[in-house]
Amino acid sequence: MNKILGLVICVGMVMVPFAGARADASFRGFRLGAKDIQATEKFYERVFGFKELERSSFVGLERVVLGFETRQNTTNPARNFRVILLQRTSDPTKDVLPHLILTIDDIAKAIADIQETGGSLVGKSHRESVGSVQLVSDPAGNYLELVYGPKS
Repeated sequence: MNKILGLVICVGMVMVPFAGARADASFRGFRLGAKDIQATEKFYERVFGFKELERSSFVGLERVVLGFETRQNTTNPARNFRVILLQRTSDPTKDVLPHLILTIDDIAKAIADIQETGGSLVGKSHRESVGSVQLVSDPAGNYLELVYGPKS
């Protein structure tokens, strides 16, 4: 449940600049690239509990939609969040600025799952006002910021 809370907080932070914008705009999810779609999909399923909702081809490339719910959840909109993986020809990601931010309950388990599914830790964890923060990467080199522990 706290994984979803982290997504809601993240989405809320992203949507703040849009607060005065169009009333019909809403946040749906993120599109990430990956050379090895299967390894990256396994990473998001095991570490964060996403499920495959759809698999298709998009402009000749494999596309996988991951999420928590197969149908729209009207009582908990955060469960409608999607990660869309789109195949790319290489994994050249070097810029750490664009990344997902997720709240994690059990950082030790998350790190073990990350490393067992081809992800890796990026640097050392550090403290921020939201709690401890660890930057990690998925098997495709996409970055994620994991927030855990008590707030400062």
